Amino acid sequence: MLLVRSQDVHSPGTWWWELPGGGLEPGEDAIEALLRELREETGLLDIEVGAARWTWRAVWRFSDRVVDQSDTVHLCRQRSLLAQAPAPLADEGVLGHVWLSLEEVRGHHDAGTPMVPHQLPDLVATAVRERTGVAARAEPPEVVDIGTGELPPVTNRPSAGRPAQPRWPGST
Repeated sequence: MLLVRSQDVHSPGTWWWELPGGGLEPGEDAIEALLRELREETGLLDIEVGAARWTWRAVWRFSDRVVDQSDTVHLCRQRSLLAQAPAPLADEGVLGHVWLSLEEVRGHHDAGTPMVPHQLPDLVATAVRERTGVAARAEPPEVVDIGTGELPPVTNRPSAGRPAQPRWPGST
């Protein structure tokens, strides 16, 4: 699973993991936006886009404003290793990306690593169990209630004497 590490640039020390994505640019359709956001945030270029799998609406505070957004999530497959350097987006809150197995995502989630939406490991586990992959779905995307309010839960606090920093794969 490909996750992007994001932060609120006006709230240093906070971060969360989420799926890559973003808004539509003028004249863009949803698939063009998906491919552009993947290219900008991760550098990936050769992507097979599947049918929409989930949709949700979230209202949350980001920086100095309230964001009301609707997301549609597509399962995608990286067809080749063709990539470029991601765009420098730290000033927009994008700190990097990482590939994790479902078990690794679940382990980070269970350890308290903030994820948006917080149900992400369960949603992906269901798709894997159903072998949904990027195959076309005849039915519309599943609507997921991710709640509203202060999303994402981005405050990373130390617990039990441990530092608040995340443990990235391969870190000690």
